[in-house]
Amino acid sequence: MSKKHDVIINCIGVGTQRKIRGDYTKYFIVGEKFDNMIIEYLQNYSPETLYINISSGAVYGRSFTGPVSEWSENALTVNHIMQEDYYSICKLNSEAKHRAFSHLKIVDLRLFSYFSRFADISDGYFITDIIDSIKSNKKLKTNTTNIIRDYVHPVDLCSIVHICIQINNINDAYDVMSTKPVNKTEILDYFSKNYGLKYSIDSSIVEQTPTGVKDIYYSKYFKIAKIGYIPSYSSLDTVIQEASYLLEDKK
Repeated sequence: MSKKHDVIINCIGVGTQRKIRGDYTKYFIVGEKFDNMIIEYLQNYSPETLYINISSGAVYGRSFTGPVSEWSENALTVNHIMQEDYYSICKLNSEAKHRAFSHLKIVDLRLFSYFSRFADISDGYFITDIIDSIKSNKKLKTNTTNIIRDYVHPVDLCSIVHICIQINNINDAYDVMSTKPVNKTEILDYFSKNYGLKYSIDSSIVEQTPTGVKDIYYSKYFKIAKIGYIPSYSSLDTVIQEASYLLEDKK
């Protein structure tokens, strides 16, 4: 890259478990390739460029028995690294590298959950499975765990991006959140009442995820408020508004 850019936003990922088909090396190879490419550009061509990297709540590890805080730790058993640790290690290494380049303008925005009208309903996440079940008129099957998620609205995500651009001279990481998380029961209740979602709860269903099971996945580390971020939408607001575009034919 020889042209000058004011801002670079990196939201490159390898996709869902279904898309990577068990090739977890992509977590390391793809992420590092583009991150290193951007940092090389900043160093050699444009150190004044702001680099905004979309990181993940997974940086905190794979143990989520409660919301994370400022002093949460990513506890890794060094001699027994598991598949579920790979993604977390990638994110932690990436953020550590960004802080090491303290002379560059790099911001890591940690998203815990995100949902928009542009979601691929075949991705295999809880929300996309709900949308797919409604559109296909089939029963959703889920387990008994009442998971908690914090879905950030696209407007709120754009808001924090604009704030970072205005501040400009910054090298830090922030947890991004909505005004309020939402649990599985609330989501199921909404879609069953408003879209006729049919679902069954089966205690024998075991959730499988390549990044570790995250029953309670949100943050109470509000450092982001210090730079002026005030979210406008709750997680349920986000789900309701964005799902309405995907389910227009079911209204």
